[in-house]
Amino acid sequence: MLQFKSSRQLLHYLKENSPDTKLCTGFNSALVGVTEAFGGLVAVYDKEKILNKLEINMSREDAEEYFDYNIVGAYVGSLTPVYLVGMKKDKNV
Repeated sequence: MLQFKSSRQLLHYLKENSPDTKLCTGFNSALVGVTEAFGGLVAVYDKEKILNKLEINMSREDAEEYFDYNIVGAYVGSLTPVYLVGMKKDKNV
């Protein structure tokens, strides 16, 4: 089973062992894992981390629009990255 201690370690693994995996340029710190798909490994990014980085230079609304159109909408083949939407933490759980 693959396990990684950091985004950097995962990125290095993908570049060395799965060169056809597509990556989301500029968002290495938002890389949180991989999933297996027909044809190889698919990079998994944390949507909220990407939005937070985009918000450095734009409003939340603009960041969400940019994300939807330019990142999620950028299909680059069967190994296009996917974007994880996490669950909010509930204090009662």
